[in-house]
Amino acid sequence: MHNLTIREAQPDDLTTLVEIINQSYRAGGQRSWTSEQGLVQGQRIGFDQLKQLFYKSNVTLLVGEIFTASQHSPVTVACLALSSNKDRVEIGTYCVAPAYQNLGLGRQVLSLAEAYALQNYPNLKIFEMYVLDVRTELIAFYLRAGYIKSGHTEPYPVDADVGVPCVPIELIHLYKSI
Repeated sequence: MHNLTIREAQPDDLTTLVEIINQSYRAGGQRSWTSEQGLVQGQRIGFDQLKQLFYKSNVTLLVGEIFTASQHSPVTVACLALSSNKDRVEIGTYCVAPAYQNLGLGRQVLSLAEAYALQNYPNLKIFEMYVLDVRTELIAFYLRAGYIKSGHTEPYPVDADVGVPCVPIELIHLYKSI
């Protein structure tokens, strides 16, 4: 198991995070559990979009890092955004770099991010997220992590500049009570 740590992102992390997010969601290939290839085309996020998210007062962007034997400094391998709203924290922009997937890091990132949220959001009662309805293996991952389908769906946000669906897609709402 890798020695994964998370920390709050800094402005100089944004370029690397844009690369990781776009590789994970759009170019990850078959090995990538976050890949939306064949489902959504176009860039997942641009630098200005991530910068805007980073500076929102209710958002904490987390960076996942590991130390490897060949590296003298940590390698950025993951990210996850926590958006707080009263007693809820929405998890989004969650990915692990394709080269580091299928190593158990995704589950570790989620666990560390949930622990971070519990420590930093004292009113937290519910974690929530939105997932593409066609990503059944990803939904199953979240269900195993304790999330529940709420039954609420939303249309894919084509106006949010996060790509254009290639197939009919909706977002399903998942939540986990604390």
